[in-house]
Amino acid sequence: MNYLGHLIFGIILGSIFILIMNNISNWFTFSFLNLILYILIIFLFSLLPDIDHENSKLTWIFLGLGVGGLLYGIFLDYKILIISIIFISLTFFCAKLPHRGITHRLIFGGLLALPLWFYFGLPEYLLSLVAFQSHIWGDGYLFRLW
Repeated sequence: MNYLGHLIFGIILGSIFILIMNNISNWFTFSFLNLILYILIIFLFSLLPDIDHENSKLTWIFLGLGVGGLLYGIFLDYKILIISIIFISLTFFCAKLPHRGITHRLIFGGLLALPLWFYFGLPEYLLSLVAFQSHIWGDGYLFRLW
Protein backbone atom coordinates (compact mmCIF):
# COMPACT_ATOMS: atom_id res chain seq x y z
CA MET A 1 0.00 0.00 0.00
CA ASN A 2 1.32 3.47 -0.80
CA TYR A 3 1.33 6.45 1.56
CA LEU A 4 -2.04 7.76 0.36
CA GLY A 5 -3.68 4.40 1.01
CA HIS A 6 -2.16 4.28 4.49
CA LEU A 7 -3.42 7.81 5.20
CA ILE A 8 -6.95 7.04 4.05
CA PHE A 9 -7.08 3.78 5.99
CA GLY A 10 -5.66 5.53 9.07
CA ILE A 11 -8.22 8.33 8.82
CA ILE A 12 -11.07 5.82 8.50
CA LEU A 13 -9.97 3.67 11.45
CA GLY A 14 -9.00 6.69 13.56
CA SER A 15 -12.37 8.34 12.94
CA ILE A 16 -14.23 5.16 13.83
CA PHE A 17 -12.18 4.87 17.02
CA ILE A 18 -12.88 8.50 17.97
CA LEU A 19 -16.62 8.13 17.34
CA ILE A 20 -16.94 4.85 19.25
CA MET A 21 -14.90 6.01 22.23
CA ASN A 22 -16.67 9.35 22.30
CA ASN A 23 -20.06 7.59 22.41
CA ILE A 24 -18.90 5.25 25.17
CA SER A 25 -17.05 7.65 27.43
CA ASN A 26 -16.84 11.19 25.94
CA TRP A 27 -13.06 10.93 25.65
CA PHE A 28 -12.63 13.32 22.78
CA THR A 29 -13.59 16.98 22.50
CA PHE A 30 -14.20 18.55 19.12
CA SER A 31 -12.68 22.00 19.30
CA PHE A 32 -10.73 23.32 16.31
CA LEU A 33 -7.33 22.79 17.98
CA ASN A 34 -8.23 19.28 19.11
CA LEU A 35 -9.34 18.32 15.61
CA ILE A 36 -6.00 19.57 14.25
CA LEU A 37 -4.23 17.50 16.92
CA TYR A 38 -6.20 14.35 16.03
CA ILE A 39 -5.47 14.82 12.33
CA LEU A 40 -1.75 15.29 13.02
CA ILE A 41 -1.66 12.18 15.22
CA ILE A 42 -3.38 10.09 12.56
CA PHE A 43 -1.15 11.51 9.80
CA LEU A 44 2.06 10.88 11.73
CA PHE A 45 1.29 7.44 13.14
CA SER A 46 -0.37 5.99 10.05
CA LEU A 47 2.86 6.69 8.14
CA LEU A 48 5.36 6.08 10.97
CA PRO A 49 6.09 2.38 10.30
CA ASP A 50 7.58 3.29 6.91
CA ILE A 51 10.24 5.47 8.51
CA ASP A 52 12.54 2.51 7.83
CA HIS A 53 12.21 3.21 4.11
CA GLU A 54 14.64 5.79 2.72
CA ASN A 55 12.14 7.24 0.25
CA SER A 56 9.00 7.35 2.37
CA LYS A 57 7.04 10.59 2.69
CA LEU A 58 7.55 10.67 6.45
CA THR A 59 11.33 10.25 6.13
CA TRP A 60 11.52 13.35 3.94
CA ILE A 61 9.11 15.27 6.19
CA PHE A 62 11.24 14.42 9.24
CA LEU A 63 14.42 15.46 7.44
CA GLY A 64 12.83 18.75 6.38
CA LEU A 65 11.56 19.44 9.90
CA GLY A 66 14.93 18.49 11.31
CA VAL A 67 16.97 20.75 9.03
CA GLY A 68 14.53 23.64 9.45
CA GLY A 69 14.58 23.12 13.20
CA LEU A 70 18.36 23.06 13.23
CA LEU A 71 18.52 26.43 11.52
CA TYR A 72 15.85 27.86 13.82
CA GLY A 73 17.39 26.29 16.92
CA ILE A 74 20.94 27.46 16.29
CA PHE A 75 19.88 31.10 16.28
CA LEU A 76 16.71 31.28 18.37
CA ASP A 77 15.80 28.34 20.63
CA TYR A 78 18.04 25.55 21.89
CA LYS A 79 15.02 23.34 22.74
CA ILE A 80 14.04 23.24 19.06
CA LEU A 81 17.66 22.43 18.25
CA ILE A 82 17.56 19.37 20.54
CA ILE A 83 14.24 18.15 19.11
CA SER A 84 15.59 18.63 15.58
CA ILE A 85 18.66 16.56 16.35
CA ILE A 86 16.37 13.80 17.64
CA PHE A 87 14.25 13.97 14.43
CA ILE A 88 17.31 13.72 12.19
CA SER A 89 18.95 10.99 14.27
CA LEU A 90 15.77 8.90 14.35
CA THR A 91 15.33 9.30 10.62
CA PHE A 92 18.87 8.26 9.74
CA PHE A 93 18.89 5.40 12.24
CA CYS A 94 15.56 3.99 11.11
CA ALA A 95 16.39 4.33 7.40
CA LYS A 96 19.18 1.80 7.91
CA LEU A 97 16.85 -0.81 9.43
CA PRO A 98 15.40 -3.62 7.30
CA HIS A 99 12.02 -2.69 5.82
CA ARG A 100 9.04 -4.11 7.71
CA GLY A 101 11.25 -5.02 10.63
CA ILE A 102 11.04 -3.52 14.11
CA THR A 103 9.35 -0.34 12.89
CA HIS A 104 6.35 -2.44 11.85
CA ARG A 105 5.73 -3.67 15.39
CA LEU A 106 3.13 -2.21 17.70
CA ILE A 107 5.69 -2.00 20.50
CA PHE A 108 7.71 0.47 18.36
CA GLY A 109 4.67 2.67 17.82
CA GLY A 110 3.73 2.43 21.48
CA LEU A 111 7.17 3.57 22.60
CA LEU A 112 7.24 6.51 20.19
CA ALA A 113 3.73 7.51 21.25
CA LEU A 114 4.53 7.61 24.98
CA PRO A 115 5.14 11.39 24.94
CA LEU A 116 1.54 11.80 23.73
CA TRP A 117 0.28 9.93 26.78
CA PHE A 118 2.33 12.05 29.16
CA TYR A 119 1.56 15.36 27.46
CA PHE A 120 -2.05 14.95 26.28
CA GLY A 121 -3.47 11.80 27.88
CA LEU A 122 -4.62 8.25 27.26
CA PRO A 123 -7.15 8.99 24.45
CA GLU A 124 -4.52 10.59 22.20
CA TYR A 125 -2.08 7.78 22.98
CA LEU A 126 -4.61 5.12 22.02
CA LEU A 127 -5.56 7.06 18.86
CA SER A 128 -1.90 6.98 17.85
CA LEU A 129 -1.82 3.20 18.36
CA VAL A 130 -4.97 2.76 16.24
CA ALA A 131 -3.42 4.82 13.43
CA PHE A 132 -0.15 2.89 13.75
CA GLN A 133 -1.97 -0.45 13.67
CA SER A 134 -3.91 0.68 10.59
CA HIS A 135 -0.61 0.86 8.73
CA ILE A 136 0.30 -2.67 9.80
CA TRP A 137 -3.11 -3.97 8.71
CA GLY A 138 -2.75 -2.06 5.44
CA ASP A 139 0.50 -3.89 4.78
CA GLY A 140 -1.37 -7.17 5.12
CA TYR A 141 -0.42 -8.24 8.63
CA LEU A 142 -3.17 -9.17 11.05
CA PHE A 143 -1.29 -8.25 14.19
CA ARG A 144 2.40 -7.71 14.89
CA LEU A 145 3.22 -6.97 18.50
CA TRP A 146 6.85 -8.05 18.74
